[in-house]
Amino acid sequence: MMDELSNIYINVERPSGNPNQRKRQRISSENIYENVVNIQEPNRSGPSHSGAADVKKSSCRAAAVCLGLLCLLLLTGLTTLVFLFTKSNSEWEMEMFLLQDRNNNLTEERDQLQTSYNNLSKERDQLQTSHNNLSKERDQLQTSHNNLSKERDQLQTSYNNLSKERDQLQTSHNSLSKERDQLQKENEALTMGRNDLQRKREAKASHGTT
Repeated sequence: MMDELSNIYINVERPSGNPNQRKRQRISSENIYENVVNIQEPNRSGPSHSGAADVKKSSCRAAAVCLGLLCLLLLTGLTTLVFLFTKSNSEWEMEMFLLQDRNNNLTEERDQLQTSYNNLSKERDQLQTSHNNLSKERDQLQTSHNNLSKERDQLQTSYNNLSKERDQLQTSHNSLSKERDQLQKENEALTMGRNDLQRKREAKASHGTT
């Protein structure tokens, strides 16, 4: 009888991860245990045994059934734990894979941003250098402009002074020209008067000799 029980328990299939399949296996196991109980029950039509022997056989059958049920429960629990652990491990591995992929993407984005930042920093430095050079050129041009403005003002002042001197010289020249003309006229008048006196003297001298 114990050999038959061992064969029955060995032939019980391992529960699967599919809920429908586990339900079918549980029903099949229950049928098997019912058959075991039926096998272990004595043939009521056979000869009768003593009460002590029946109690002992009943205790053995109950112990065997309990042991079988405990083994089945242990096997079911162990299978469930393995399934849950495998599922949890798979989910953990999938989550780790997703996190690793996300980390790789973030690392790539960080590298791209770092490269972009470095390029922008170089461009900023170049623009700053260009700005400084332009500022220096602007200051130089401003200084040159200021110097040219001063020179222009000085030249304008000199031009104004020369213009005034020219006007004064022109006025003086005009005055001298007028004085020269007057002196020229007076000189001509004196010359004509002298010539008249000269002629009168000559005429008197010619009359005196005669």
